[in-house]
Amino acid sequence: MSSTPPPLSDASEATSSSLLERIKTHDPEGWRRFSSLYGPLVYDWARQRKLQAEDASDITQEVFRAVANHIGTFRRDREGDSFRGWLWTITLNKIHDHYRAAAARPEAVGGSDLRERLNQEPDPFSDDSGTNPPNADHALVRAAIEVAQSEFEERTWPEAASPSVAGGL
Repeated sequence: MSSTPPPLSDASEATSSSLLERIKTHDPEGWRRFSSLYGPLVYDWARQRKLQAEDASDITQEVFRAVANHIGTFRRDREGDSFRGWLWTITLNKIHDHYRAAAARPEAVGGSDLRERLNQEPDPFSDDSGTNPPNADHALVRAAIEVAQSEFEERTWPEAASPSVAGGL
């Protein structure tokens, strides 16, 4: 992976000092401007590194979190220092973190063979009539009555909703 960001398409895309000051002070309008300018760029950088769309979105959020936490440390002390280069470095680090974390996770097992075997198993909650399993409605009503009864005094319950009647549903 390259240690320098892809070239600017236009020199006018350089980050303005005023925008950097606005995000340093956590100015909401500055952050909106920053995210509209740099969100798509960071996302594209992540996608160019073969990340799926969801992962690229996560990386973009992680990069923005890092910028928010460390914008006060950004300096243009040396020739060639740029905010965009600093952002590129953060993005690469977050992408590396992502791949390291993914490598540490166990690989999911299964695949199409497991799916095929599962599809051959009968659905325990299905019958030919398309209705709920026998007594499912009664069990649900009993559970709802028990929950409701715990919320009210016994004397407020009508006789038909007493536990002995509910148990006979």
